[in-house]
Amino acid sequence: MKIKDIALSAAYVGQRVVKTISIGAVEVWSAIKYIIFKDKVVEQICAETYGDGIGVTEEDVKAVSNLGNEFKGNTEITSFEEFEKFSSIELLGVTVGDSVTPFRNCTSLEKIKYPNSLRRIGHWAFDGCTSLKTIIPPSIEYLGIDAYYNVPIEGEIYLPNLKTLGSGGSINSPKITRVTDLGAVTVIPNNFMRENKNLTYFKIPSTVTKLNGTVCLGCTNLEDIGTDLSHVLNFDVQQNFWDTPKLKNAINLENVESLGTYGNHFRNSGIPSIRFGKLSVITDGVCYGCKNLTKVELSDNTTSIGSSSFYGCPVLTEVIVNSVEPPTLGANAFANGSEDMIFYVPDQSVTAYRGASGWSAYADRILPMEAYLYGIITFADPAVEAVCLANFDTNCSGYLSKEEAKAVTDLGEVFRGNTEITSFNELLDFTGISSLHKSAFANCENLREISIPIVTNLGPACFYYCSRLISIYMYNDTPPYVGYSVFDGTRDAVVYVPDDSIEAYKNADTWKSHARRVLGMSNRDRLITDNYTKNAGQSYGTVGGNISFTTDNTFEWAKIPIGEVEAVVIRSTDAIPSSLIQYVDSNGKILHLDATDSPHAVSRYVISNIEGVTHVYVSSAAGTMRIYGKQ
Repeated sequence: MKIKDIALSAAYVGQRVVKTISIGAVEVWSAIKYIIFKDKVVEQICAETYGDGIGVTEEDVKAVSNLGNEFKGNTEITSFEEFEKFSSIELLGVTVGDSVTPFRNCTSLEKIKYPNSLRRIGHWAFDGCTSLKTIIPPSIEYLGIDAYYNVPIEGEIYLPNLKTLGSGGSINSPKITRVTDLGAVTVIPNNFMRENKNLTYFKIPSTVTKLNGTVCLGCTNLEDIGTDLSHVLNFDVQQNFWDTPKLKNAINLENVESLGTYGNHFRNSGIPSIRFGKLSVITDGVCYGCKNLTKVELSDNTTSIGSSSFYGCPVLTEVIVNSVEPPTLGANAFANGSEDMIFYVPDQSVTAYRGASGWSAYADRILPMEAYLYGIITFADPAVEAVCLANFDTNCSGYLSKEEAKAVTDLGEVFRGNTEITSFNELLDFTGISSLHKSAFANCENLREISIPIVTNLGPACFYYCSRLISIYMYNDTPPYVGYSVFDGTRDAVVYVPDDSIEAYKNADTWKSHARRVLGMSNRDRLITDNYTKNAGQSYGTVGGNISFTTDNTFEWAKIPIGEVEAVVIRSTDAIPSSLIQYVDSNGKILHLDATDSPHAVSRYVISNIEGVTHVYVSSAAGTMRIYGKQ
């Protein structure tokens, strides 16, 4: 007699009935609880591979330690969410060879859930699963070669426990936007994020010592790699960050000993600076076309700089070369770059660099390292520069560093009677000076402008008969002592002082007689136009502001809008007859300069009666001219 559970369909919905035992002559039928799969093709494969041919239980799948190739290449399966029940699987596939690639080319597979036990995903495990929408489990410690190649993973990669990435594009989905954690991996494989146009952030772990090539090639929207790469030892092959124009990280390759075979690692990238700490050979094109690169530092053992290494870097202005011997320079290494590019080399090697093959083309831009470490002073007035170099360039470098200027404690009379100097605002860098020597600038009749550092004393006659001196800028909060005859013969000189100190200056004992000269710094002339030059027989160059040119009889005029100011100051390197200066009121009427303001041909005019005036016209006088508005 057979005993059957007549309520089977009601009591065991979703389960199968099978013969389990015989008791004497009685066969007892019971029910086994099989796993119900959403995908019946997956169910059938699991039943045949891991079950009894009819179904598979949780006990059956718990006993499975790895999958074989039973699903490989199956284009019918779409879902395997029940994979999470395979709780004894720590490794999916293999880590050596390709004998087992469990889901390779399952092109219709869309969903899968991973067991909590899974730690390693072997080579090509999901390669070619082009429909799979998945998030790689954060618990994963190992990703094999091309484990998720051509799998459309979206959004963020977060793998804090990862230790190993297989070579090739383990994860190469173009839909990935951020890689926020790759655990403690030491090598980033070649092609890892290659050509991913959506990637904006890729945090390269500090444990990484090697980049295998083309890691981020063509990631045109990549902005941040979360590191300066100072922990990396080796760049293999080529082109790791080629064509990453938005990359903003300053790069420090202080430990990199090799840039691989072909280089071009940062070609057309957006990096602002790069330092090479150990490299002896800079490979071709390493920073070709880096539009934002401003600074490069090369190691002290650099022997060769490859062709086009820094070609087309338009804002590269600082190149620090620490090698005592000039490295060989490849073709176009620094070509098509900034005209302001300066090369800083060891102090004792300046002459050698300026004469070396390739380097000689940049001879006037090669400066001693001292200039970089301490800064060099750029003089606006060549005549002032000549005097300073002759007297204060202690190392005979041909440039005056700020450190050398700081070491000067007394100018003496080296400028006295010099009729060539016109401006000396760089005197502010001479911070070791506590007072101006007696007659320091006496009879410098063409000196027009000077800035004075913090001093306690203006020595007697220090500006005696500087007849064209217009502006003296003082930065003392406390008025310095003024000696006798300091301003004698300086009819138009104005002394600009800190605004909060105006009254202190005007009321100080030695300043009272000069109070009319004192104005606050906020009253400094406001430049209306840029400098422009008119040489005899030539037409005007470009002028700052809204400038137009007109012809009135035989005169060519520069029309200068003056805006809202109280007066107009006209300064020129050459004297301008007052008859050549006119101005126009709001009705368009041209008025001549009042001869009582400036009756002679001089280099400075003050036009104070400008009520209703909208423009000033200046004729074609030779020389360089500035138009100021006095506020």
